[in-house]
Amino acid sequence: MITRFAKYICGTLFLLLISSTAFAAIEDRGISVGAGKLHPYYQLEPHFATNPSRKEVVAGTSDMEILNRLGLAIDADVEKIKVNMDLSGEYDWYLGLQSAATKRYSDWGLNLNLGMHIAHKRKYSVKIDEIFSRSANAYDPAISSGLSLLNNNTGLALIMKPGGGALDLILSYNFMLYWYMADGYSPEALQNMRHKVTFQSTWRFFPKTALNFTVTATPTIYLGNEAGALTEEGSAAYPSLSSYKNPNAMPITATIGLVGLMTTHLAFNASVGYGTTILLQKEIDKKADILHAVIGKLELKYLIKDKGTIKVGYVRDVGPTSLYRFYAKNMWYIGYEQSILDKRLVLDTKVSYSMFKFGEELIPNNNYSGRRQDGVLGGEFSIAYNCKRIFSIALIDRLEYRHSKYITFAGTGVGYITNNLFLRLEVRY
Repeated sequence: MITRFAKYICGTLFLLLISSTAFAAIEDRGISVGAGKLHPYYQLEPHFATNPSRKEVVAGTSDMEILNRLGLAIDADVEKIKVNMDLSGEYDWYLGLQSAATKRYSDWGLNLNLGMHIAHKRKYSVKIDEIFSRSANAYDPAISSGLSLLNNNTGLALIMKPGGGALDLILSYNFMLYWYMADGYSPEALQNMRHKVTFQSTWRFFPKTALNFTVTATPTIYLGNEAGALTEEGSAAYPSLSSYKNPNAMPITATIGLVGLMTTHLAFNASVGYGTTILLQKEIDKKADILHAVIGKLELKYLIKDKGTIKVGYVRDVGPTSLYRFYAKNMWYIGYEQSILDKRLVLDTKVSYSMFKFGEELIPNNNYSGRRQDGVLGGEFSIAYNCKRIFSIALIDRLEYRHSKYITFAGTGVGYITNNLFLRLEVRY
């Protein structure tokens, strides 16, 4: 198996080098088609993954995986419409070097990102967005192991720029569908659709400073609407609990903030507001657990001599989640990015810590009392180099550590540590 893996990598590297050398002399990338350009690309990512399923037990779960991604990007800008599209398909192949059990994580993925901006050069314009993806190894805030996600996000926005252009008004609607698939259990309790309505205004009262006001309502409807549908296949540890419902909820948030430059090197983005979750079912007790919270964001970005940036910030947000009535998230983060060698070599480091606080648990749990709280430490380091005009190579490492005293009603913990080290080789014409 290791010999086959080495031959596969060497052969693919050879093809990538040949293709990048063949196109190295091309000055203008892309295949011209009318007013637009097509940009085909291919990515190869050999991974070494530790605990890829985010299970509580780490032993014996490390594996090598090979991700192949083939895609096509399109950009066109004519007089009345601007179009951008990125379509890609991928297959994630687990080799099962330590344990044959990890082979079942092999899966395919599909990604579509389409944006159309109609009359984008006028005071009144319409923007249409379509984002569709099928991704492996996704996770819900409440459940983090063995999930695949089919996600659709269709958006329509009316953009208005009255007067001289200092004021922007945006009214938008997004329809979102979250359809989960899982390894080892049937996650009907997680399936949901969301209707997100947003009003946003931006007033640039100084050349480099703007005042933002945003109001968002997101009615969330759980399709299965049975927390008991989250059952372990072939296991008696998960009882039948079909009488416990995931309450349909509508998070509402409102924020006001400032974004701009404090100096030529220091930028800021600050906002504060209010968030709540309204339960939509009439049969829910009026005294049920409902969230009322202050939300907001504070971010400072410092520019270092036009080559590097340091970013530090804090975000507090709320949202709906299955198996609990809601969650509140506090996240602190810091990042550093540096480009050298005429911007061909880019270093990027990010570290974040998130604290999740959940609402009332819907399923009776004799193994834990009180409200669930999880802490998640995440880190990412990457170094990317553009070797040729169409060929780039990057080394990336991602670490995630979740800690919690919470014990599920099935008697298992939710803490884990996972690490993903991989090399990304890309040819993009």
